[in-house]
Order: sequence, then structure tokens, then C-alpha cells
Amino acid sequence: MKSSARACPAALLAAGSSLLMSGCASLLDPSPENWWRSAEIKQIVPASDVKSDVHTDCIEASAASAPTYVAIVFYRIGRSPYRQAFPIPSADAVHVGDTVTVNSVLCKLKVPTK
Repeated sequence: MKSSARACPAALLAAGSSLLMSGCASLLDPSPENWWRSAEIKQIVPASDVKSDVHTDCIEASAASAPTYVAIVFYRIGRSPYRQAFPIPSADAVHVGDTVTVNSVLCKLKVPTK
């Protein structure tokens, strides 16, 4: 009887640890659909003119279609500021100062309809 009494708390502890670990894992690797952020367009430049202080992951990801122009956007994740370049179809597709929605995991920029 004593061994089963000790097994129960151990099983509960193992189950609780498992739930805690799976909860932490979901926070560390959430679905890309949860990474949409509001951002402000700071610059529109030719893709070849992007400066080194800007994240270029999404330009590199679209290398097969080689964007001509990119929008440099500013957004925050918590307190951390980010400047990132997103491909746009043309220089007049968006304007400096526009608020857009971006997803840096999916490399997508959504322009709100006016």
C-alpha cells in the first residue's frame, strides 16, 4: 500500500511536468499564423539598396522571384524594435507612413483596403 501511495504523487508530478513542457514548447514555437504584426512603412527602396541594419530574410526567401522594390517596415515584438524589408509588387503599391500588417515568418505583407 505504501508503494502505491508513493507512485500516485510521482505519476501526478510526471503528468504535470509533461503538460508544463508541452505548454512551454507551444509558446516557443507558435503557429506562423500567430505572427502577424502591425507595422509602419518607413521607406520604399530598390531591393538592391537595402542597408545592413535591416532584416532581409524575406527578400532572400523570395530570391526566385527577385523583387524590384521593397518596403522597409518598423514594428515591435515586445520591447524589441525590428526593421525588416518585405517585397512589394511595385513602388506605388504602398506609401511611406502607411500602416500594414506583416508576418516575418511567412514573409507576407498585407495592405489594408481603404
